[in-house]
Amino acid sequence: MAPRTCPECVGTEEDPKCIICQQYLYLSAVVCDCRPSAFVCLEHWQHICECKPRKHCLLYRHTLAELSDLLLTVDKSNGEETQRSKVLQQRSFSSETSSSAKKSTDALKNPFSKDIYQKLLKEAEQFLWAGFDMDPVRTMAKKLVDAQRWAEGVRSCLAKIENHSLGSTNALERADLEYVTELLSFDIMPCNEPGHLKLKEYAKEAKKLAGEIESTLSSSSKVYNVNLFDLLIKIRIHFVHFSLHNLYCHYLCTFVPVIRVGKPLR
Repeated sequence: MAPRTCPECVGTEEDPKCIICQQYLYLSAVVCDCRPSAFVCLEHWQHICECKPRKHCLLYRHTLAELSDLLLTVDKSNGEETQRSKVLQQRSFSSETSSSAKKSTDALKNPFSKDIYQKLLKEAEQFLWAGFDMDPVRTMAKKLVDAQRWAEGVRSCLAKIENHSLGSTNALERADLEYVTELLSFDIMPCNEPGHLKLKEYAKEAKKLAGEIESTLSSSSKVYNVNLFDLLIKIRIHFVHFSLHNLYCHYLCTFVPVIRVGKPLR
């Protein structure tokens, strides 16, 4: 947000209002490219429009560091009683954040549960706008988001593989090998999703079958191996360079003899 021309003068400048609750947006606001003239407060960001959250933009007038310094300055000028109250409040706050961090750590160790992750991320929202002392909470929240994305990716690939019907030629029904490889590339898994072990076995099986197909295609033999189609159909993970269409074209070009037209019969 643009800085005020005269921040010390009240009433000389008008801040934008939240289109939902009509509160003035002095410190922060949320806006979307689809309606650049409409602003909402942080509480009502979900109601600004129907666009996806990644298209929304958070505007703020002061950084967290500036706000933290401002609060510190105000506290120093308010006397000993305010300082004592502040210390007690900080202790309570620290206790809550420690509890939140422990719950998140336990969730990452236990088998993945989407409901638990969403609940923890919702609870963490109250800490994310604090100062630098909340960096560990923000880091843990990011770990939860990344772990949830990874676990859901593993489950999605497994569902496609296990629901794939033999004989289907539609690549969209199969898990993509490149994506599967990316999911399995972590030295340490982001969270405890048991399905990744099964996915690893499926990927190993698919690569083995692909090797057999590639070996047959590179063979100089002129005898067409009818098992190639069977091998390809068995691969439940999609390979970009293997498809029934490509294999059939290879068959036509390599194994089917050219039919020559002789002289017409008289």
